[in-house]
Amino acid sequence: PLAMYVWSARREAVQRLIEGTSSGGVCVNHCMLHYVHSGLPFGGVNQSGQGNSHGHFGFKAFSHERAVLHAGWFMAARTMFPPYTPAKARLQRGVVNVLRRL
Repeated sequence: PLAMYVWSARREAVQRLIEGTSSGGVCVNHCMLHYVHSGLPFGGVNQSGQGNSHGHFGFKAFSHERAVLHAGWFMAARTMFPPYTPAKARLQRGVVNVLRRL
């Protein structure tokens, strides 16, 4: 598959899933965040995989880098998901205000 999304507070269970499966990438306690992270490889394996077969890129394609992202319990991106509380709304407005100043 292209990606695997795991929601769990049990680190051992998450690690067992990561080690026991094959996927293009893994995102723990979040979804799609690994796709927008420019420092992580994104691509699938088997029918979801694609790549080149010559030189350095061939080596990279056949070596399979696997992105694993663990979203912490306190993460600004969590404000994107329900339940939407007044505290989340304040945090979202604060992030937007900071980004506007950049």
